[in-house]
Amino acid sequence: MIKRIRDKALARPFAVLAVCVMGFLIIRNVIGGSPFKTFPAEEHLSSGQRVSATGYLNKIEFSKGKSALYLRDVTVSYDSKEYPAGCVILNIKEEADFHIGSFIKAYGKAYVLEHGTNPGEFDEYNYYKSIGVDLLLEGEVEDEDEDSASKFLTFLSRIRRALSANIDDSFLKEDEGAVLKAMVLGNKSELTPEIKSLYKNAGIIHLISISGLHISIIGMGIYRLLRRLKCTFGEAGIISGLVMVGFVLMTGFGVSSRRALIAFIVVLGAEFFGRTNNPFNTLSLAAIILLISGPYLLYNTGFLLSFASVLGISLFSERKEAFGLKERILSALKVSTGLWLFTLPVIVAVYFEFPLYSILVNLIVVALSPVLLSGGILGAVLGLISPIAAMPFFFLAGLLIRFNNLLTDLVSSLPGAVVIAGSPGWIKIVLYYAGIGGLLYIARREKLNSKLTKIKTGMRLTGLKALIIGGMLSLLLFNPRLGTRITFLDVGQGDSILIRCGNGSNIMIDSGSGNVNNVGERRVIPCLKTYGIRRIDRFIITHPDADHINALDEILASNIEVGEILVALVQSKDETNKKLFDKVERLNENSFNNTRIRFVQRGDSFEEGETSFKVIFPGPAGIEPVDSVSNSDIENAVENQRNALSVVVEMCQGDTKVLFTGDLEKEGEEELIKSGLLEDIDILKVAHHGSKYSTSEEFLRQTKPEIAVIS
Repeated sequence: MIKRIRDKALARPFAVLAVCVMGFLIIRNVIGGSPFKTFPAEEHLSSGQRVSATGYLNKIEFSKGKSALYLRDVTVSYDSKEYPAGCVILNIKEEADFHIGSFIKAYGKAYVLEHGTNPGEFDEYNYYKSIGVDLLLEGEVEDEDEDSASKFLTFLSRIRRALSANIDDSFLKEDEGAVLKAMVLGNKSELTPEIKSLYKNAGIIHLISISGLHISIIGMGIYRLLRRLKCTFGEAGIISGLVMVGFVLMTGFGVSSRRALIAFIVVLGAEFFGRTNNPFNTLSLAAIILLISGPYLLYNTGFLLSFASVLGISLFSERKEAFGLKERILSALKVSTGLWLFTLPVIVAVYFEFPLYSILVNLIVVALSPVLLSGGILGAVLGLISPIAAMPFFFLAGLLIRFNNLLTDLVSSLPGAVVIAGSPGWIKIVLYYAGIGGLLYIARREKLNSKLTKIKTGMRLTGLKALIIGGMLSLLLFNPRLGTRITFLDVGQGDSILIRCGNGSNIMIDSGSGNVNNVGERRVIPCLKTYGIRRIDRFIITHPDADHINALDEILASNIEVGEILVALVQSKDETNKKLFDKVERLNENSFNNTRIRFVQRGDSFEEGETSFKVIFPGPAGIEPVDSVSNSDIENAVENQRNALSVVVEMCQGDTKVLFTGDLEKEGEEELIKSGLLEDIDILKVAHHGSKYSTSEEFLRQTKPEIAVIS
């Protein structure tokens, strides 16, 4: 056994070294903290400060009349002091023509990178640091010194812009052109959130990244053409290698393209020296080079997905070429399965959900990708010569993009198209990949056994493989709940409270923000998904102000089901609530939704296992219910007293009591005090975000909270 392990290690030295490098970096990060370097500018500046900055232009991204300038070796000046700032993205409101490598002077507002404050929230700091960016600026360029500019890199940048203009000038629709720019030129800035979501939900987000397919089509295409033209190995290899270096630099020098470029150079070297190319050694060598040059890449989603996908394809692809139709389909299915299995933990760890039908979608899309990409490349290049010559290739590319969009749209509409899994954690991910190792070991044993042995053990091994696969998927899907948990989300100016009951039910009390755009998509829904929440059983609206309910629209439009919406009976005539009721009715008619509206008042209650909820305001003893007053009185009360009509809910879990007060103000608190319904509580959600119009001393004396939460 030891000899066998040693022999395999010697056969794949780069693989062993890559594992050692990754292990060292992980241990160093655990012991020494974050691998990201902190610059003085990050420590001394605060977001929104106006600064001047100088640095060297690394690359430019253009998008709809705007430009993102990537600057390196930046120095930021503020209050007559200078601070090194590392690498900076400067966003300007024009598509300006600058020279790559030139010295740029700029001014504008600085924005320091921040960590996400809620579970599952997009971590701006980790994302930008993982792509080598340390600070963001919004402003204008004051001056450009071209003395240090690179003519070669500037030429590549202008070629890229010209190719992009050719795609813009084609007959393709705007969203189709954006997809083609992402595929051909690596420019994802024009992709709409809808397209990104559609491709992600179908499991083909990898389609819009510069990867090994580009190297295979362009690099190997040039290499083989030169060989047919009687060029030597060395001449063909050097020319095609230089072209691919230029292509990778032109398309942004992304991590996937760098990995593919290293692999391409290794393949050329192996052919030149007459050596056999080992895909695992090649992949491992690429990992070593990239991680040594940028240890922070361990935090980069593109790096993880790129290597996971290539590893899955390599391990599951057939070593012998398939000729028959059946063999080709089975081979493609194995590759698609390998891609799905290896990338699944990364996708779940990043998005907290995974596309269920992506194996079948990739089976079709991956087969068509070479044709689509070739058409896009030829169309963009021929457009430099003749727009008419480019038209057939743009037509082909556009046709395939439309087909992909229709396919992904169809798949996304199927039941269970995207399964919410929750955040798996690193222990589950390690166990999952150990399961893949077990599957590969069993497959190898099956190949080595004789035909007779296969007949005897095949059923047992098949059952074992099914058991391992079931265990692997259970690791990602099963999220045990230990007791009841309350999460007060950071939504800026607003309220959003999630209660996960011990019996598996989920309650939300309000969800909205007055100062965070798309708060549902950015903060609330990621939090729900990171906990593996597929359904909110009850959503309690304390009152219909925007900073309490505007995330509900986004939740209803997502793949998270809402069972019941609870609204105060006295708020049923509120115009905002009536619009919500109409929207719920339309959603129920046009989809699988079955969301109910329930009106509540003082005395109503419900239980979730050992957790009970009781509405103690408003009610007949206070502001009268809808049935008891005229419509004009209701509309006047609702219009002027939304806060006064806030639903107040008391939650009990064993001996623990929590009071949720919405935006209740002085008059409502006084009525509650008089009602005698207030009790000693443990946790108080402070009313109206801690404003001076609520939470009187008398109210605090009555409730005696140990913990008060102000949102």
